Amino acid sequence: MPDAKAVFQEYYTQLLRGVCDPMLSTQFPQASDAYTTTVARAKARFPQIVELAKEVRSLKEEYIPRLDELVQTASQSLSYGGAKVYYAQIADDALKFIGEIVGTGK
Repeated sequence: MPDAKAVFQEYYTQLLRGVCDPMLSTQFPQASDAYTTTVARAKARFPQIVELAKEVRSLKEEYIPRLDELVQTASQSLSYGGAKVYYAQIADDALKFIGEIVGTGK
């Protein structure tokens, strides 16, 4: 797993580079205005979105710390039902598993 401090430092360095770039610095306000307008339109069209976002955040805060436990419970339940469970640490592993399972002649 990447070092969080190093990842943040790289992100921060790139952010500073972008802010100091004259071309990009003129585009930040435009992007911000466009984002604000889009959010306002979405809220007007879907007024329930703010409450849904709060609910999603609450669920994430509750379940992410328990993710390992929940994966284990789901795996046991699926295995009990006859499913074969695969664990992938990274996307490439998942793609490899899919390639082994899905396709002609398998």
